Amino acid sequence: EAKKEKPVVASISDLGASGGYFIAMGADTILAQEASLVGSIGVFIGKFSMSGLYQKVGITTENIKRGKNSLLFSLTSKFSDTERKIVRKMITDYYNSFITKVAEARNKSKDEIHEIAQGRVWTGKNIIDTELVDIIGGMDQAIELAKELAEIKGEEDPRLIYFPKSKSFFRSLSRTFNIIENPVKQMEEYLQEINVHPLCLMPYLIKYY
Repeated sequence: EAKKEKPVVASISDLGASGGYFIAMGADTILAQEASLVGSIGVFIGKFSMSGLYQKVGITTENIKRGKNSLLFSLTSKFSDTERKIVRKMITDYYNSFITKVAEARNKSKDEIHEIAQGRVWTGKNIIDTELVDIIGGMDQAIELAKELAEIKGEEDPRLIYFPKSKSFFRSLSRTFNIIENPVKQMEEYLQEINVHPLCLMPYLIKYY
């Protein structure tokens, strides 16, 4: 929508992968630095079964089920065979949607994008050949390019607005104390949040100590 009114330039710093690239691909021009991690065009869905943890801390739960797959993203059970089929279809549908949008944004065919997608991660230095990124450069180059595209004179300094706004020290401290006070509740809220839909994220590991 912004491209209809003004030139849009995306500058990838350290990471522009999966959901990050999904945001950047809508720009007129994408810049990345040589050491940037870019790509990871893929989708995954998973969930955590916390039934064992609940037992250890003495929490009991009871699910009221209505419909064969109504507990698809319940935190107290693993995927059944029928639920796995549903999840696989969701992954396939979202992945096809993802690469279709990338193909449209980068003026390539869906098959061309699939060849370089499939969750692969590239460095900025190596991704130029894939044409997922237009220019190797950082924020300063992005600002100068945006000025040029917007026909702002070189000597004029644009007003920069940064989002999101930084959180206050006390707000960050309050969140830390909440996590320390009730870690199980915080973990449950986080897992519920990431369980509700397919994710465009870099894969990661969660370790318990």
